[in-house]
Amino acid sequence: MKDLDHVLKLTDGKKTRARALALCQRGVLLRKRGDDDSARTAFAEAAKLGSGFAKKQVVELNPYAALCNQMLSQVMRGEKEIKL
Repeated sequence: MKDLDHVLKLTDGKKTRARALALCQRGVLLRKRGDDDSARTAFAEAAKLGSGFAKKQVVELNPYAALCNQMLSQVMRGEKEIKL
């Protein structure tokens, strides 16, 4: 985490791939620690920098969006009954 903090300090205010990657790694570590709110913040910033992985994580951390995606997926597959 110290190394990631260092990278984020060096890239503060810059829109670089290195910053997006550091934010994603930070988000993963924060999720492992159970700090979903801080992880969501890290992933949201990385998503703004263009990270597709971070965008998926932001959705996954939003229970309402995850439920909507699940229902939409079931509809697109043509399932007759929506399973919640």
